Amino acid sequence: MSEFNATDLARISVVESLFAAWSSGDVDAPRQYLTDSPVLWDSVGGLKEGWPAIREYFGHGLERYPAFDARNLGSQVENAVLARACADAG
Repeated sequence: MSEFNATDLARISVVESLFAAWSSGDVDAPRQYLTDSPVLWDSVGGLKEGWPAIREYFGHGLERYPAFDARNLGSQVENAVLARACADAG
């Protein structure tokens, strides 16, 4: 992926905002970026279905790792791939 189109850039922006929300320390901040029936699969924590389960898992992570910063998880290209995969899945 050598060049981003307008859709890619919009998706990158949403993913970057979501990662910033995860990094804010506010357990409810990511909610605005999720669907009404969100599903999270984490390689450590496994499958979490629905906002209450995701919020609980995220809250536990914040207690354990209060300085967690999701913004460091990937480059813009990786974020674009993730954004495209999320859009294609939904």
